[in-house]
Amino acid sequence: MQTEYFHMNKIYATILLILVFGGLFSGCRKEPVQIKEAAIASFETARAVGAEKYLPDEFRLLQNSLNFALRSLNIENNKPRHQRSYIFVAEQLKWVSANASVVITNTEIRKAEVRIDAGERLTLLSKKTEQNKRFLANLRQSSTNQETLDTLNAQIALIDSAIVKINKLISTGHYLDALERVIVTYEQASALPVR
Repeated sequence: MQTEYFHMNKIYATILLILVFGGLFSGCRKEPVQIKEAAIASFETARAVGAEKYLPDEFRLLQNSLNFALRSLNIENNKPRHQRSYIFVAEQLKWVSANASVVITNTEIRKAEVRIDAGERLTLLSKKTEQNKRFLANLRQSSTNQETLDTLNAQIALIDSAIVKINKLISTGHYLDALERVIVTYEQASALPVR
């Protein structure tokens, strides 16, 4: 009687082990759909905040990692069902999600830095332009060639127009474009033959 009881327990234990291991291995064979969707959503959020423009190297690494993970997922999906294992793919996708959050944060920091830099340079440009206008006003009072005055006046008007555009770029969140334009415009203002 005791051996029969022991024999039944052995059978139950074996069945239990088969079910447990079967459950573990079948869990590894299910496509990580939610993890994939989260990684793609995180990546798209990084793109939406401007990571591609403000942190191109970090964004490219994130994009390459996501592409690699999706290719790996496709390879696993093309394998026979009993040979599929999504453990590595799931980890890759989780890495993309986690690092997308870091890239998003770093993008926001970089945007703030560029915005501050563009604003400071715009202030310098405005001061330089006012200085140029004062010089031009003094030049008008002296007897200077009218053609030279008209040329300087037209150049200063272009710089004033550029300042308006730069302000608009900053107010609409196009900080890199504003920074590039303010640098070029400051060089133009500095190149004017005024003292």
